Amino acid sequence: MRKEPVSAMIVLLGGVCLQWPALAQNPPPQQQVTVVVDNANVQPPQPVKAVSVSVMFQDVTDARGVTNSDGQVLLQISSGAAQQSNLRVEVSGAGDLVIYQPPEGALSALPTNVNVALLPKGSPALLGPAQIQAMLHRMSLQIATLQKQNAALQTQVKAAPQQKPDLGAAIADWAQSNGFSAAQVDSQVQQWAQSIENQATASDEQKALAQLALKNFGAAAQLFTQASDADLQAVNAVNAQEQALQAQVKALQEAQASLLARQVSALTQLLNHTEQAAGAYQLNLQYHQATQTLQSAENTVDAQYKANATSDFQRLSLRAAWDVATASWMEGQITGADQSLPLLAQAASDFKSLARQYESLNDGQLMAEAVCNYAVVLLAEGVRVNGDQAFALLDQSRQAYTAALTYYTKDKTPQDWSLAENNLALVLLQEASRVSGDQATTLFEQAMQADQNALEVRTKDAMPDQWAQSETIQGSILVSQGERADPTKSAPLLQQAVQIFQGALTILTKANHPLEWGETQVFLGRAYNDLSLRTAKDQQMPFLQQAVQSFENALQVFAQASSPQEWGQAELYLGSALITESYVSGNNASTLLSQAVQALGNAGQVFTSGDTLAQPWASSQVLLGNALVFEALNSTSDKALPLLDQAVQAFGNALKIYSPTGKLVQPWALTELGLSFAFIAEGERASGDKATAAIDQAVQGYEAVLKVFTQADLPQQWAGAQLGLAFGLMFQALRAAPADAKSLFDQSAQAIHNSLQVYTQAGLPQFWAPAQLSLVELDLVREDFSGCLKQDAVLTDDALVPYHAFVRDALKLACQWGAQDKPSAQTTAKALLAQPFPSQFTLVDGAPAIYYLQTAPFFASGRAAWVALFDALQNDSGSSFTAALQQLVPLLQQ
Repeated sequence: MRKEPVSAMIVLLGGVCLQWPALAQNPPPQQQVTVVVDNANVQPPQPVKAVSVSVMFQDVTDARGVTNSDGQVLLQISSGAAQQSNLRVEVSGAGDLVIYQPPEGALSALPTNVNVALLPKGSPALLGPAQIQAMLHRMSLQIATLQKQNAALQTQVKAAPQQKPDLGAAIADWAQSNGFSAAQVDSQVQQWAQSIENQATASDEQKALAQLALKNFGAAAQLFTQASDADLQAVNAVNAQEQALQAQVKALQEAQASLLARQVSALTQLLNHTEQAAGAYQLNLQYHQATQTLQSAENTVDAQYKANATSDFQRLSLRAAWDVATASWMEGQITGADQSLPLLAQAASDFKSLARQYESLNDGQLMAEAVCNYAVVLLAEGVRVNGDQAFALLDQSRQAYTAALTYYTKDKTPQDWSLAENNLALVLLQEASRVSGDQATTLFEQAMQADQNALEVRTKDAMPDQWAQSETIQGSILVSQGERADPTKSAPLLQQAVQIFQGALTILTKANHPLEWGETQVFLGRAYNDLSLRTAKDQQMPFLQQAVQSFENALQVFAQASSPQEWGQAELYLGSALITESYVSGNNASTLLSQAVQALGNAGQVFTSGDTLAQPWASSQVLLGNALVFEALNSTSDKALPLLDQAVQAFGNALKIYSPTGKLVQPWALTELGLSFAFIAEGERASGDKATAAIDQAVQGYEAVLKVFTQADLPQQWAGAQLGLAFGLMFQALRAAPADAKSLFDQSAQAIHNSLQVYTQAGLPQFWAPAQLSLVELDLVREDFSGCLKQDAVLTDDALVPYHAFVRDALKLACQWGAQDKPSAQTTAKALLAQPFPSQFTLVDGAPAIYYLQTAPFFASGRAAWVALFDALQNDSGSSFTAALQQLVPLLQQ
């Protein structure tokens, strides 16, 4: 019933250990009876307060209470007493008032409310026929009880027979209690008895009571026997009716069982066909229709379960709920950003509820499966939100998998155990990707361990498909580690990842596993792209071409309609690789940057700035900003500034999502790094206050970034911020008063040397050379021409690729002129004229030199040619560079 995660790519962009409430134990039920006591001797009747009311059966008190000011008392009658047929209400403490209604306080059954009417002793109504009959009935029952007691006593003491109970004495006692003389009561009893003898409609019991009152005990016995015989006949008739009814009930039960079985079968077929319909809808990319279809079936099943709460209907209800939760999860992963989170949240809630219900049924297997699906959905939610909410969801997902792994074991449930370990690795990887420092290192290690655990079961021979999936996760962990590692360690990690992805692709083929093949192509492209950034520039192109090809491969199987998020992510990565390729390719840069902007625009059709998928949208904005900056750097000055303005806007969009505080500080710093670079480029090309303001903002941005990035945690980003800060400080120094310029130049030099702690010739030669050339340019603009030439001499041809050597010679030419060494300058100029223009963009593009040459006294002679020379270098114009250099040659010969 469980599935592998629908998209491992989403993970690379994360419940709790469930607590189950115990059921409370309820005490045996009691029946509440409200008794109202009134004085019926006045009109209207008045409540009688502060009297004791009790309910008795067989002369045993079951409940007692005192009436309130309204004459009411609430009595709690035991379940045993409530089932008796000879209950009686007694009232004491009412002075000369005695019970009138109900007669003798007798209750044939126990109602919810009992009204007791009292009259003064001696009231004629107390001797009414109903009261006389009730009195005789109670006395007859008491006499029977006394006779049993006497018989038991005689047996025990072996004594002579005791005197028989005297009805006359009982009547006398009653008369005294109710305010009459014995003669009055006896006269009324005799009259009642005579009236009963004359009534043809009197019952056997009434006739028996009358004969009892007339002391015709034999006749009374015969009449009571007749009543008993009639009762026996009634009992037999009832028994016959009961047996007939039981037979009918049995037949009905058998019919009902048959109907319920047919209903269960019909509902099972309903679910089967509904699941088939939903599967077809999903294959047709109609995920919402699939969810609605399953929801309708669930409503039908639930209605039947409520009407027939049997285990069979419960099983079908849980199955239907599972289907809907799964459909909501699948729809949430492919639907639009505004609908994704509600669907996923509902699916998570449903799986959590299912886990609890299966636990209550002691079904550990299905409970664990529900917990795992709950964790998968939380992971899908976690990668779609930002900040603390994302971390909370990922943490809940991790805890849910940990809880599931207390049930699954490698020995007893190896496949389930390996799947849980596999998915736990995904969650840990996602968490690690969002933090830095020791915390990230620990999480990466835990993710790798979980994945290796999974691979103990998911071997290539036994489970090739699952092996390839877990291998892909391991490769993605290595990519993430390689992106953060020291330059000397990152390349081996990335190369290992490439080998792993290539191995996985031997199983996950485009024909048999198109989506998994596409996801692995994305991971492979990331590894190639990262390798290109850690390779000398003249060796980068093969890696970049492989990266671009991998991303384009992924886009062959991902479609915006069926896999929007995977499609958008592949477009993002493609845009990033094209940006890097534009930097390396030179002449083809404009075309590649245009393609990059198109790819990033495609990604923007999926990702939005809302809460859902806001981070991927922010990533697309950062990449778009980078593309626009590089496009500006490859454009003429009149076209560059509008592009840089757009880049600043794009970075600003991303900074609406990222924050320098909280848990998104790292992406904030990377965005701020790109924004600062855009401001540097804008300051180089603008003039006046706009240029000054842009440079100041760049310096502030780099300084803010360096409060987040450290050399230990993120060495390459730290070094990039140092080099950017150096350029910003260099420009500030060129615009500052002489008293301030020296300090700014010194700070710039220190920042460049800081970057060179990471940008080493062995580890990152493509960044080491620009940093070294920045030192040469720094010495030029601060007019330390001898230092400039010494630094330049360190950069030998064997340490540089051709285009870096070309930049070095251009800077050397300017330093030789400044040092008034015209012969050496002539030699350098001839060498430059003899070389083909490199036609490749370089990070050292002469912008500070241009600003300096525009006003420097040392370059007053031929100033226009000097400025044109470095302007051509900056704008990648070989013809303009040659023309400017030819203008300078005559000046060098003077």
